[in-house]
Amino acid sequence: MAGKAAARSPLEVFSLRQTELNRFLWTTELVYGIVKQDKLLDHLPQGKPAWEVLSHVRSEAWFPTAKSQRLRAPVGKYSGTVAQMREQVDRNIVIVLWSVAAMFIAEYETYVETRFPGWYLESTPKKGIFMIPRPTLLLKSLRARFGAERGKPIPAEVVLKADLMKKIRNLYVHKGLDGIPREIGDAELTGWVAQARKDGPYQEKQVEDVLEQVIGKAVDKSKAAGDVHKNLGEEFFYALFTFTNIRNFVVALDAAFPLDPVPT
Repeated sequence: MAGKAAARSPLEVFSLRQTELNRFLWTTELVYGIVKQDKLLDHLPQGKPAWEVLSHVRSEAWFPTAKSQRLRAPVGKYSGTVAQMREQVDRNIVIVLWSVAAMFIAEYETYVETRFPGWYLESTPKKGIFMIPRPTLLLKSLRARFGAERGKPIPAEVVLKADLMKKIRNLYVHKGLDGIPREIGDAELTGWVAQARKDGPYQEKQVEDVLEQVIGKAVDKSKAAGDVHKNLGEEFFYALFTFTNIRNFVVALDAAFPLDPVPT
């Protein structure tokens, strides 16, 4: 009889979840692309309700809400017109991107909890909720617990980029697209620079280089996309950078510190 399969490590679980989220993101984007490229909605009467024109499509979107059932009105969960649906499809990719990016950061936090359960247990107050600290403070806390990293220290660039992605994610979640930085001189970034230098401490040039590699790069890529008539704002590239930079930090953490079992 075959034995039980070995339990997956926290890094393996994190990697699997990243794969799932990536597949969800890009298959969703492809479906939107098919709708737009094949002009599946263009020939339909734009002013009519989508549920009326597309009633032959099997979808939970057409299932009546509790309110419409009470009023005996055949209105489903989606009540927009065909024209409104077309506009929404154009906007959806940014919402999907940031939803996936936020979920990915949640997976990072789950990784930290399961990779360092002893640290997590000791850090959690008896009352209240413990939030995983931002990457710069997390690394500082792990160094205090374990000492220096095994092998080479985690590069400042890796830590700072992950920290900046967490900052941008928080701005998006709490302030929406209007809250994310569109230039290196953004006021929110000034505060982040001061905090990052204090947390490390990190050198001014290290922080400035990371700003240029993340914020500057996103601004440049957004402008280049506009030059070829692609509507890709900085938020699109920030979401993509989140996957790369958070992943790099997780891999570095996994290699840097020993196992941390819960004390018996």
